[in-house]
Amino acid sequence: MVKRIILGILAVFLVVILIIAGLILVPSIFSSQTSYDESTTLSILSGDVFVMEGDSDSWDEAKDGMDLAAEDSVKTGADSYALITFFEGTTMNIEPDTEISISELTVNEETDSTIVRLKQKAGETWNRVEKLADSASKYEIETSAGVGAVRGTTIGLVVGSDGKTTMKVYEGEGSLFAQGVPVIIGEGMESSAQPGQPPTEASTIPLPDSVLRLSVSPSAWMNSVDSAGRSAGMVPPGIVVNQIPGAITSGYGYNPQFIEIPNPKDGTYNVVLYGNDSGQINLSVEGLLRNGSSFTSIFKEQRVQETNEEDKWRIDLQAVVVNGVLSDIVLPAQIEPLEGDEPGSVTVTQGAFDGRIDELANSFDEKYDAFKENVYSAMSGEEVVLIFTEDEVAGKIAKWANGPDSPVDFYNIKIELNSTGIGEGSGKFDYSIFTGKLDVKVRVDISDDKRPKVVVTSIGVDLGALPLPVSSFKSRINEEAENATWNLPADLISVDMGDDQIVLTVIKR
Repeated sequence: MVKRIILGILAVFLVVILIIAGLILVPSIFSSQTSYDESTTLSILSGDVFVMEGDSDSWDEAKDGMDLAAEDSVKTGADSYALITFFEGTTMNIEPDTEISISELTVNEETDSTIVRLKQKAGETWNRVEKLADSASKYEIETSAGVGAVRGTTIGLVVGSDGKTTMKVYEGEGSLFAQGVPVIIGEGMESSAQPGQPPTEASTIPLPDSVLRLSVSPSAWMNSVDSAGRSAGMVPPGIVVNQIPGAITSGYGYNPQFIEIPNPKDGTYNVVLYGNDSGQINLSVEGLLRNGSSFTSIFKEQRVQETNEEDKWRIDLQAVVVNGVLSDIVLPAQIEPLEGDEPGSVTVTQGAFDGRIDELANSFDEKYDAFKENVYSAMSGEEVVLIFTEDEVAGKIAKWANGPDSPVDFYNIKIELNSTGIGEGSGKFDYSIFTGKLDVKVRVDISDDKRPKVVVTSIGVDLGALPLPVSSFKSRINEEAENATWNLPADLISVDMGDDQIVLTVIKR
């Protein structure tokens, strides 16, 4: 096991549902109910935004939240901002005086490959591209000078009045292709191409003159919205958002979570904090001034707030910018409860949610693989430790339970590991015509032969009347867990299920 024991820990969710499904004779045909948006939508952040639909030859006033399709075009007026959220989770922020058109939006249902092709005729866009499923997936932007292609990255693309195209890569890697010549652009690099000419060699993006840095820990997600309505940060259920050109946002698993906004504008930034646990929110707001090739802190303010899970908070800060450089902030004395609508516009797509699950599940697998290698390479009597976070366990459950052979569609899965040695998990599920809620408590013990032993201590299923008592389900699951085998040359000596993580310590035989 570690894989089998870990699957023993994870399997309780899926096996419980399958047992329930079999006992109540639910038909095997399963139809998933989508939890998140699967369309490509247009959000109007501010100002005047226009759309030319594929079968039209005239520009019409856009409607906030409208769906877009291939052959549609979007343009913004002066001091106007729009956002396209693609079906697979990618976002394109459209800056003022910019025109783009959608050439292709396709998905292969068998392989999950996605293709998004666009044309940018003029102006500036800011693109946060979800990691693509496979080599057949593509995200490309064509201009009069060339084609920019990316695979899970954050880029800015500017098309000047003369057609000159500049591509800046802030996270990940991209490429600019022109006149048959491709240039690979690494993180923190940029390249340009004039119409009819190949791209320039990649060079370093100049550092900003100043940076506004926000950070928060440990019991909340944070999203910041600027005066143009653009968001950057993280929103429930832990989806990374980045609509502010040049901004850097921390990914999953960072503590503290941070947002870095280069050359901030003079004006108000609305900061929303989403409680994701019961505890304390520690918010830090810092100003950084460029000093040669590094940065110097010029101010730092901190605020503290107690929160419960699913509480929403807000604090609005005023950035003071003089001659284009951040010089100070005005920050209220307290963080206040969020009242009314949330600022900004964020659409969570099914693709973005699935991307988060994939990242957490991949982190889980990478840790397991490294642990397995460490066990085999360890000396006899040497200790080896395996640590998983709550989010990684939840991600692995969701990925495993929602696999292609599963008739169950889990969503909104949450895991809580606590110091009593009990891992509590809950999740909503869809199965055929049934939608329900599952609550499970699991303890990991050490068996007599020094292997992990998964014990289900309680099960709660909100599915109406059942043909058998819940205790029967618990016994059945414990029987399944008892059958798990331990095939690593190591003995389990301790299990710690506290501090938001599970820690398994073994000794090499």
